[in-house]
Amino acid sequence: MTAARRKAPADPARTRYYAAIHAGAKALGWDEDMRRDTMAARYGGLRSAKDLGLEQLRDFARYIGDAQQAAGLKLARRRQPARAGKRPLAPGDQAAKVRALWLSLYHLGALSDPSEAAVDAWVQRQTGVASLRFADQAVADRAIRGLRNWCTRCGFAPADASTVRLIDATRMAAGLDAGGYRVASKVQLVATLRERLGRPWSNDTYRMSAEELDALIEQLGWRVRARAQR
Repeated sequence: MTAARRKAPADPARTRYYAAIHAGAKALGWDEDMRRDTMAARYGGLRSAKDLGLEQLRDFARYIGDAQQAAGLKLARRRQPARAGKRPLAPGDQAAKVRALWLSLYHLGALSDPSEAAVDAWVQRQTGVASLRFADQAVADRAIRGLRNWCTRCGFAPADASTVRLIDATRMAAGLDAGGYRVASKVQLVATLRERLGRPWSNDTYRMSAEELDALIEQLGWRVRARAQR
């Protein structure tokens, strides 16, 4: 009787990289298509980790690890995003809204510089105030209105009060905490970025944390900007 053919033993290095890739992609909020599309863009159309060589696997695992760090995942201490540059972030809720709208425009490809210095330069041009750090509520409100109008011209509608209520109700019905304006705006941005990429709408984002949404926005925004540069 012919002996059954034995399977070749698994390469421990490849197994380790497979695990890192899948775990990292999950932490970033990537679905399978996102993981495969990103892989294909980097490695000549190859969409399966099994088709990658060992060096390519190592490179992709490192790329996902870098993406996690860029999104602020698995960082025990994070003072401010690297993309903000060396200028300190302006404090307060109004400044945070200005910055969020600015970054939304960056992810949409409407501007190229996401830094705090670029925000300040725009605020100065629009209001005459040298920095968002020096803006009072009236100046900050003016900046927010200007950025919201810019977003509208780009086809992105930041969350309004009714959208926030709808998303919060959906999250609470699923047993999650309400995310308020911060999460609702991220959900809206993901939907717009997916539309730009020709991806179908999905309500999976309603159940994501703010950190998971940020990671997904990083990846979708990168693809939108890369497509615009072709």
